[in-house]
Amino acid sequence: MRRPSFIFSSERPYLRLVVGALTVVLFLFVVDRVAFLALFPLYDQWLRVDSGMKNSELLVVGSSHIEADLDLKLLRSLTGETVGLFSVPGVSLIGRYYAVYQRLKLESVPKPKFIILETSKLVFHPYRYNDDVTDYLMAYRNKGLFQDFVNLYFDKHPDRLWLNLFETYSLNGAFTKFTDPGNIVRFVTENFLSNDEYMRFRSWARRWTVAPAQSCLTHPPAEDLRPAQWVEVNRKYGYDSRVDPRRVDYLKKIIALTQSEGIELILVEPPFFRFKDQVDNDGFDNVRAVLSSLESSHVHYVRIQVPNNSCLFNDDGHLGTEGQEMFTKSLARYLM
Repeated sequence: MRRPSFIFSSERPYLRLVVGALTVVLFLFVVDRVAFLALFPLYDQWLRVDSGMKNSELLVVGSSHIEADLDLKLLRSLTGETVGLFSVPGVSLIGRYYAVYQRLKLESVPKPKFIILETSKLVFHPYRYNDDVTDYLMAYRNKGLFQDFVNLYFDKHPDRLWLNLFETYSLNGAFTKFTDPGNIVRFVTENFLSNDEYMRFRSWARRWTVAPAQSCLTHPPAEDLRPAQWVEVNRKYGYDSRVDPRRVDYLKKIIALTQSEGIELILVEPPFFRFKDQVDNDGFDNVRAVLSSLESSHVHYVRIQVPNNSCLFNDDGHLGTEGQEMFTKSLARYLM
């Protein structure tokens, strides 16, 4: 068959270049759409953003600390409340403010009765949490969420506005999360099992673990060498009890926003593993003093602790399965 000379003729190479470029753009667009639709539910299961924007009586907002420490299904079962979770790894109080702002301005769903805001002992540190989580939230902007927050980034970096053309730009760093078995199991159990079914699944899963239904506190494993590694990580990053006034201001903005809507705000400090020189005093009393000073009739600060045993932790700032259950039950008792 003779090829159309008006496109493929060697006399018109520029047309071939134009058609080739348009074909590549169209291909990328189609792949982007398919990838976004296929992978977004798992992506959101990792970030916990879209789920936090749905109707819930209790909204939990924070970083990976609260996501690792909290068992959503268990909290729902214990409190009888519907629970939503907004969790972006490393998000600062600035991003958390925009999460609360975005959720409360939605008119399509009722406002929550309570908001639990993760306020770890490092919440005011100027460098611990990332102010710019735009690459995580890019996909949500095109779903009508976080437009104000992402636009702040584009105001500072107008040369990068082209990134918004492809929503899966924000999915690029998360493919390992999509294939993680634990993430997939959590996605299935939390979205397709009722509370009772989930509790039965949890009991069944624990019977098949290495130490079935036994507490690591009463049946301790072999010597745990991980705390020595955690010490080195802490030395590397040098996190301390510095309080950044800008972050305190954003917490006050969250307080003002929830107060204007008549929503109770609970500031929850999750546990960190305390090293030998921190058992009696971890050096963060000044941070807790700031959090306590913000308490009022509608703002409550609570510090939840678990036994200082490394077997309850995945690392010095994130709980393991047994520690997660302790934390969730303690929070549920406080809420009830």
